[in-house]
Amino acid sequence: MGILLGVAIVALVAAALPAVRSLPGVTAVLAVFGVTSAATAWALSHASVDLWWWAVPVVVAAALGGRALASRVWSDPTSAVAAPLHTVAATAMVILAAFALPGWAIVAETPFPEPWRSGVFLLALTGSVLVAVPAAFPRMPRTDRLAIVVPSFAAGLGGSILLAAMPPMPLDWIPAAVLVGSGAAWIRSDLMPIRHAAAAIVPVSMGFAGAGLMTAYGPTGGAGYGMAAAALLAAVLALVVVPHDQTTHWAWSGAVGLVALIALISTMVPRTDAAEPWIVLLVLAPVPILIAALDGDPIGGASPTRHLSWLTLVLAIGSVWAWIGEQDVREVESYTLPLAGALLAAGALIMWRRASVDGTAAGRSAVLASAAAVAVLPSVATAGDSELRVLVLVSSGTVAVLAGFFLPERFRGVPVRMLTVGTGWVAVTAQPSFAAPRSRWANPAG
Repeated sequence: MGILLGVAIVALVAAALPAVRSLPGVTAVLAVFGVTSAATAWALSHASVDLWWWAVPVVVAAALGGRALASRVWSDPTSAVAAPLHTVAATAMVILAAFALPGWAIVAETPFPEPWRSGVFLLALTGSVLVAVPAAFPRMPRTDRLAIVVPSFAAGLGGSILLAAMPPMPLDWIPAAVLVGSGAAWIRSDLMPIRHAAAAIVPVSMGFAGAGLMTAYGPTGGAGYGMAAAALLAAVLALVVVPHDQTTHWAWSGAVGLVALIALISTMVPRTDAAEPWIVLLVLAPVPILIAALDGDPIGGASPTRHLSWLTLVLAIGSVWAWIGEQDVREVESYTLPLAGALLAAGALIMWRRASVDGTAAGRSAVLASAAAVAVLPSVATAGDSELRVLVLVSSGTVAVLAGFFLPERFRGVPVRMLTVGTGWVAVTAQPSFAAPRSRWANPAG
């Protein structure tokens, strides 16, 4: 082992000497001997715990030495490739060593306590920490920053995913939380590939960190709540920290959507510790409109992403319906009126935020007409089941008809008088079309 490492170090030092570099073909031969000897020593060190403890650090140091001497060993075109290769090798060996460390500690009969006993935990934590290292050295060459960050991001995120799939352990949320901080340092980086990768990874890491925190310290079903809260927080932060770059926006938004989807799926798992669906839906409801706001006004803007705002309506109504369903409520109005109210609010927002038109605006008019139909027609269809329902429909319909005559014929492109009067007229006059409630004074014989 010592001979192999000695050959690697001697070859590295010799290749950096000007007298040796002047000899044709010698540099390539020394590189082959050096790399082969170091790789062999690293592989053989895993055969014994007595070798592993010192051989792996020496090989990592040799790789870093190769990076430091790359410009002296190779010419400019070759050095530009050789330097980051040494950096990648050193980074990968550090990450693999962190993963193997708990196992070797057990072999040496000095096991670590939880969670340090888990190789996956150390893998994720080491990768997450290494992501931040190049950010602390802005003068580090671009290729070296990429060589460190790419495998470190992969290790940090991959380890966090594995931790989420494993049985809970103490502090298992720490690697994901560290990755959030490390990745955030790259959100405004001038390295666009790393910026885009960070935009895609940070929200997902927030989801895993939130799920782990809520599982450890929160109520039953904490993983789903933590994921939903992380999606909401990431959507809010997108308006503050994400730079105005379309690709970065898409990467961040897609990651937020993935976290929200995982939170929703967690409520469908048939487990006793699953999250309450209505709470998760309520927390997620603002997320779509916040994401749509990244590209301008989410209601009155011209960006296609403004249509995401409709998902906020869907999630909010879903939350109300899920809560009502848990209360075992049977009345149809408990489901129709919240939907009608949400559609009415959506139509009002569109009227307010979008430009007024001279004629009839089909879109906003259709939304308000749908609100009126949802509010009235299901109740009219079930009017025969309740005398009180008939009374409320007739009285409210009469008020709507009378009030409609005092409204303007058209307001901001919506025929408000026709909609109001028509809705009230249907509520009042459609009663005979359905099974009317039987009067208690009716004569059974005639």
